Amino acid sequence: MRLAEPSTKQSITRDIVPQIENLTPDQLARLAKQQDFCTGAYSIRCFGIPTSKLRGYVEWTLGRRVHNMQVQSAKAAERLAASEREAHLDAKRASDTAQRAIVIAALSIVLAVGAFILILWKAFRPTPGLRQKSPHADSADLESR
Repeated sequence: MRLAEPSTKQSITRDIVPQIENLTPDQLARLAKQQDFCTGAYSIRCFGIPTSKLRGYVEWTLGRRVHNMQVQSAKAAERLAASEREAHLDAKRASDTAQRAIVIAALSIVLAVGAFILILWKAFRPTPGLRQKSPHADSADLESR
């Protein structure tokens, strides 16, 4: 049997390729390590086609699957990194908002203290036009009498 024969190509396409495509990457790797694909723990039905004729396709399929897994892993890592960047920005925004709230609270306290001082100053300031008595004025009045 020659690989170029139409019946051989049909057999590979119809019978063998689906078996190889249905294997997991782990199963493909184990199959690729075997000397003979037609016998062993991870064998496929070869339909009389020698392992040497199938090895290239098995190894290419394994490489393609591994590459696809690497691409998926890289995409997942990029999504995770983007998510972490977004979370970091959210945390930064929350921190900035908290700092602004602290500054506003501090300014509110300063304004409240200022208003309290103004109220006290207005309550206890000397009334214009009235003469203030000296604390010693009473004793001076007593002595003159």
